[in-house]
Amino acid sequence: MLVVNCEGRFYAIEDRCTHDDGPLADGELVNGCQVECPRHGARFDPADGRALTLPAIRPVASFPIRVSAEGILEADLSVESPTPPRPRRGHRR
Repeated sequence: MLVVNCEGRFYAIEDRCTHDDGPLADGELVNGCQVECPRHGARFDPADGRALTLPAIRPVASFPIRVSAEGILEADLSVESPTPPRPRRGHRR
């Protein structure tokens, strides 16, 4: 999971690019609040996981997140990912 602080609001998304499983946490925030994959530059909206640019066309999972009274971030991981895990290249199902 990747937690993003965008202008004081927290979002939690799956830490896996839907294009080629790249680690989104290794990317950067660009154009205000878009998560950019470090491998091929696909961008995602951390508020809802939408794919914003090619080469990704499928969203990443987004998870409800809140800040507790103690200041601890809590994410609801019971939300199912909208994209099933892809087999690794070279492996067949």
